[in-house]
Formats: sequence, structure tokens, C-alpha cells
Amino acid sequence: MSIRSALLALLAITAPLTAQQTRSPLALTNVTVIDGTGAAARANMTVVITGDRITAVYPTGQRQLPAGVTVRDLRGQFVIPGLIDAHVHLVPAHVTNGVLRRLLRGGVTTVRNMVGSCQALAEMNRQVAAGETEGPDIFYSSVVAGPAGRSDPRAGRGRRAGAPGVGACGHILSDSADPKAIIAASKAATATGMKLYSDMSAEWAKRLTDEAHRKQMKVWAHAALFPARPSDVVRAGVDVLSHAAYLSWETADSLPSYRERVKGAPWLRGRPDDPRVEQVLRAMAERGAILDATLWLFHNQATATIPSPNEDFQVGRDTLAGAAKWAFDVTRRARELGVLVSAGTDGQGALEEGSLPNLHNELDLLVRESGFTPVEAIRSATSIAARTMGLESRIGSVAEGMQADLVVLKSDPTKSIGATRDIAFVVKRGRILEN
Repeated sequence: MSIRSALLALLAITAPLTAQQTRSPLALTNVTVIDGTGAAARANMTVVITGDRITAVYPTGQRQLPAGVTVRDLRGQFVIPGLIDAHVHLVPAHVTNGVLRRLLRGGVTTVRNMVGSCQALAEMNRQVAAGETEGPDIFYSSVVAGPAGRSDPRAGRGRRAGAPGVGACGHILSDSADPKAIIAASKAATATGMKLYSDMSAEWAKRLTDEAHRKQMKVWAHAALFPARPSDVVRAGVDVLSHAAYLSWETADSLPSYRERVKGAPWLRGRPDDPRVEQVLRAMAERGAILDATLWLFHNQATATIPSPNEDFQVGRDTLAGAAKWAFDVTRRARELGVLVSAGTDGQGALEEGSLPNLHNELDLLVRESGFTPVEAIRSATSIAARTMGLESRIGSVAEGMQADLVVLKSDPTKSIGATRDIAFVVKRGRILEN
């Protein structure tokens, strides 16, 4: 796929379609709105959709409905913004095996993909935008790793086969690497953000982040980059830090190689309320850096009956359970200190017919293990998740002018977060997808 084709695919998911503009308006009436901003639920509301946009939100009966409107009376039902999984790993096979369709039908209307071929992801977006397949909108990263990334298949994915240095959307640092060239290549590959992955110093994290921000590109990173520790990542100005348990490396005297990050198990020694960790969290809150906690990832590793095929995670059950507990507790403390927490799974789920996205499990964990209210958890999977990509003015809330991505629920998610699974139907860009 050419760069021009990739750009056209990106434009297709960010601009209204002619067919959408010509549809008659749609009014969802008498519905309770949970708008994704953290505000309290509002009962007996009307949401008007024209084309692919929300054009009005108001108490039912206070305004005259547009001429020619189609009305859906949703008395007793609830509407939330389309859910956003802010940490997934999609591959082209997810089109043919139905994963994209199940994600969308399961309420996930947008995803942030953290590793992959930008060309392949742009083609998947093109298929979604053209109506060739159902699925969420996909925004994706380029990846930058230090020299050790040459032997890491995930870090190298997206580079030209056998080529060192700058690739299409995967880059391996060398002493002579040029941050400007890396950012230029990432933007040319239509990446929304740049992911700092592993084997990276604090100096390189800062240089890359500064250049990316100069070019209006988001920067996403693992919370520890080995050797850069969490405080280094925050000082570099990174927008989103992934994997709550990795904040534990702030308590270590020195950091091992990336491949030893789990075997080192600092969460079995340090505590989430360690003053050094609290200092990192306070700095994140002050700077507006988002924590991509990925609680489902750690919980799944700790409870899976089949060991992970990734040799990095082939450690004792107590080590994995310790990582999960540490992630839960530090995310709870992050919330208390005002850190924005996005909902992402690092494993989108919906792999089999009849299964739901793992994002619903992530919401459960935020509430059950980290002390979030259901409304706060929904905010993490909507407006805050949108903010990880700089899209909060377009998606992630139920408000006038926003893209009409919505999930209509049969039961009240403010009373039980499990209600996000009880889906009546999904609205994607103003189109109703009946379940």
C-alpha cells in the first residue's frame, strides 16, 4: 500500500461520508445519558444525530425535533459514548476471522493500536471506511527501540525486511540516529503516535519526544524503558505511560535489560505507596500524562491456566500475581492523586464467535480492584481514552458536534459496570447496528 493510499484511508475515517450526510436525522428520545466526561447521568434526554454527528443533546420535550426525523424511543435505556480500547494489537487476520466485527458489535468503536505494520493497519481502516468490513476506527503507532530491539520481533515489526534504522513505522536507534528522520517517517506512515518501546536512555526519550511534539505527534511509551526509569519517561514529556506494574521499577536501584523486566519482579519488594512512586504519580498528574494501566493484561497473566508463550513471562505464579496486585494498587493511588487513567487491554479479545471485547473486563477491574466508580471507569474508556490520541474534541463524549459513536445499553451502568455488556445496539458514525 502506498503512502498516498494510506493517507486516503486515514482521511476516510476522519471525514463525513456523502451517504451519511444525506440520511434523515435520527433522534434517540427519553434516554438516560452518561456522557463520558465523568458528569452524573442525565435522565429523560434526547440525542439528535444528523449524518455522522451529534447535533443536539437536551431534555426530552424542550425543543422541536427536526423535520423528517426518525425517532427511537429509548425509555428505560442508557446511552454512553462508543467505547475506546486504548491498547490493542490488531493484525490483518482480525478482519477475516471476525474480530473487528465483534469488537464493534461489542461496543468498541475506536482502538489505539500499539504495534504493527502501518500499511496493514491503514488497509484495515480503508476496508472499515469503505464498508467492506465492520469494525472500529483504528489509530496506530510507529515504534522506536534501542539497539536490543533488533532481536525483538515486535520492535522490528513494520520495518523494511533486513533494513536497520528508520523503516516504514518501526525504528531501531543507533548513535547516529536522527530524531527528525524518525518522526518524518512515522508521520509519512500515517501514525498518530510514536511508541517508545525498550532499550532506551532518558536522553533519547527526551530527544524523540521533543521532536515529535514539535511535529504535533503524540508520544506513547512503556512506563519504564530499561534503562530509562518511570521518572525519566515523565520528565521526557511522554503523553501516555503504559503498564501500571512497570511503575514499580522506580523503586529499583538499577534496571535490568528489557527481557528481564518480569523476572526482576520489583513488585515483590517495593510498594505502590513508596515515596519515589508517589513522586512519579504526582508529576504525571501535574503534567497531564495519562496512565495506560492495562489491568486486564496483568490479571490475565496471573490467572491464565495455560502459561504465556512469551518467554519473558515464564516465571512463577507468585511473580505474576504480585504484578497484578501491584498494578491494581498503584492505579488506585493514581486515581486518588488525580492522574488520568485510560482503559486499554493489551489484548482486545472478541476472538471467538459470541465473545465480547476484553475492554469490559478492564472496566470491571478498574471498579472492583482499583476503586473507580462506574462513571469514572466509563470516562477512562471514552473521553480519557480519546485524549491518548488527541481526539477528545471529536470522539469520546456525548455532546453536540461530536462524532456519533454511541452504545445503547439495556441496564444501568452507573449501578453495575457489568451493564456495559448488556448492549441493545451500537451507533457507529450515525448508523445503527442492531444486535
